[in-house]
Amino acid sequence: MSETLRQHENVHDPTEISTLRRMRWFLLAVILLWLLAAMILTAIVICLTKSVLSLSVFSTLLPPAYLLHWIAKRLFPMDDKTYELNKLRIQTKARTNKIL
Repeated sequence: MSETLRQHENVHDPTEISTLRRMRWFLLAVILLWLLAAMILTAIVICLTKSVLSLSVFSTLLPPAYLLHWIAKRLFPMDDKTYELNKLRIQTKARTNKIL
């Protein structure tokens, strides 16, 4: 019964799915551009100032890096094969820990 409910919950309108996919890719592109710009800006500032204190500009990389990790984990779901593989790894690890 729960599988039937889960199947009905996962049914989405095809246009909604394509819109969500485009939004995800756009956000990913923006974050990657932010990362690239922050790295280039840091290199330019260090070259111009010749000061190690200019590495404070490097801290602008942290927010997009965290967002990139969050997007990869939540917005780009793993496919069924990867899910099954991870499930088997966890089960094997649990069995190994149980034996030890």
